[in-house]
Amino acid sequence: MRSLPAVMVAGEIVSSTAVRASIAAGDLQKASAMLGRPVSVLGTVVAGKGEGRKLGFPTINLDLHHEIHPPSGVYAGEACCGNTRWPAAVNIASEAAGKLAAPMSAVEAHLLDFHGDLYGQMVEVFILERLREVRTFSSPGELSAQIAADVNLVRERFHILRQEGTSI
Repeated sequence: MRSLPAVMVAGEIVSSTAVRASIAAGDLQKASAMLGRPVSVLGTVVAGKGEGRKLGFPTINLDLHHEIHPPSGVYAGEACCGNTRWPAAVNIASEAAGKLAAPMSAVEAHLLDFHGDLYGQMVEVFILERLREVRTFSSPGELSAQIAADVNLVRERFHILRQEGTSI
């Protein structure tokens, strides 16, 4: 039997423990370098409370089956189901931040330009870039305006990636 030298990234030996620690710490760039691809979460689409839909931004809610995920925040991402991909504004909330926030350990994604039903499907969401922290909002209107700004930022990021010919 022949052994191979350890693979190093950013001065650290690549291991599943190191990858999980980087994801949990929110160091997506380091975790992605270790993985050789963007960080992702895989889960089953389950019913939510429908609050995103009421605000004009329907989301898919993922049951991650105890999978590790990045810290709370709003991220630019890409959702994949089968051979279809959609840019996505992703909200990860590890704790309830008030009435106008996602529930504990929630991963939800607004798939840009998606119309349909994914309930019960397995969806992989690639987490590409942290946009901002999770915040509470004083009104549904204020939350809706922020989500619209987040969605516009995701569109901008994907437009830039397409111009550069970059894909995940």
